[in-house]
Amino acid sequence: MWGFLNNTVLVTTTADFHAWGAPLAVATAAPLLGIPKSCDRDDAAGVYLCLTFVSDAVGAVAFRCAAPLARNGCEPVGGTWKSTAFYDHDDMNLIFDAPRARWVDMQVALVPAHVLNRTKPFCDNVLGDSMRVVTTRTAPAAAGGGGWGPNSACLGAQVGQYCPGPFNASAGAIFSPSASDPPELQFYRLRPFVLGGGSARLVGHALIYAPSPLDLPASARCLGGVGAPGVCCHGPHIGDEFWIGPASGDPTDLAGWARPFAGAPRLMMPPGVYLMPQPQVLPGGAGGARHVFLDTATGTPGAAVWTLPLHRLAGLRAAANAAFTTAPFALPAAGLALNADAACRSPPACPATRSAAGTSWPSCSTP
Repeated sequence: MWGFLNNTVLVTTTADFHAWGAPLAVATAAPLLGIPKSCDRDDAAGVYLCLTFVSDAVGAVAFRCAAPLARNGCEPVGGTWKSTAFYDHDDMNLIFDAPRARWVDMQVALVPAHVLNRTKPFCDNVLGDSMRVVTTRTAPAAAGGGGWGPNSACLGAQVGQYCPGPFNASAGAIFSPSASDPPELQFYRLRPFVLGGGSARLVGHALIYAPSPLDLPASARCLGGVGAPGVCCHGPHIGDEFWIGPASGDPTDLAGWARPFAGAPRLMMPPGVYLMPQPQVLPGGAGGARHVFLDTATGTPGAAVWTLPLHRLAGLRAAANAAFTTAPFALPAAGLALNADAACRSPPACPATRSAAGTSWPSCSTP
């Protein structure tokens, strides 16, 4: 796990995600810009990239480390530490797009509600009717952390958190809540990663947010901090949900991202869950392969560890008899496996999994 302290790059390692080694200073005298927000790794080149933030400016820190890791064993790519890479809001979400040899920031940007054909019913700590949505920007891998293009939604020259306009409001430039969502709902963070386990499909862990209807002015006491002058307090984090990436495999294909689990019971991971650089996949044991998420912002020392079965991004649970329906979809040629934990009291027994191709479930009672 990587960290930054007093212009020093730190790393700590673990074999089991329970016992962690002492932090090792692998690079010092690095003029890092602000707080690290998101990191990932170009595995083929062995290059790490972290995006940092302070005062509307985003910094890109690219470095390569010798193996095994040693004190001062990491060096900046190109011989110098980068400073300001671009200007935007403070929620960057980095992933290395290997097929296209580029870095992708799935940037949470501030876009006026009227540009989105929405209304913002309650104010919060960002100016005016600005709302948080997902956009993208890219940089070539060969640029060593530099060479960032513009925000996909901003057609003007951006020199702060807010795009001065005009805006590109097309589906390919902005991913925003749907018409069926509450009008105040916004996207606060999106951590993209590859599903793994033999699948190259992209997945996103999104944090859902909404301003408070209390409309507390910044002069009032704000929970968790004071709002910016002239606006209201920061609203609450509502919960989280997993998104499914586009079939194209291109993270910037925003029109291809989907929220199939919107409205399903939330996992309610803490809002500080960071995937740095990506969630690790533990090999299969008694419970099968699992993703490992590190929560580095719980407010307590150290990092909490959360795990999730590899193919259980969402689920449904009922205390008694239940039924559910889905939208129509094309059945895979190889059939569909249903992952159900439904033990039976009496014969016939319910199978743990069942192919849905041309078969039906037997009648049985469940406890």
